[in-house]
Amino acid sequence: YRYSIMRVSIGDGVTSIGDCAFSGCSGLTSVYISDLAAWCGISFGSREGNPLAYAHKLFINGEEAKDICRRIIDTEEDLRNKMKEYL
Repeated sequence: YRYSIMRVSIGDGVTSIGDCAFSGCSGLTSVYISDLAAWCGISFGSREGNPLAYAHKLFINGEEAKDICRRIIDTEEDLRNKMKEYL
């Protein structure tokens, strides 16, 4: 049955996930969590304890993490360009 799990949502209070918790979840594609700090605060017992060992998409508060990173990079670039105008 593990291979049929496609998405997982990790609750706000989760601070650790045990060894091999997601072992065999080869169908897992997406992981959802409320915020980045919550994700960074999770202790994973092993590689298979981390759902991203199988899933390749992390969603933070409903937005894919790569989109968040792209927005941060764009904002930093805009700030650098504006700073150049003043120097």
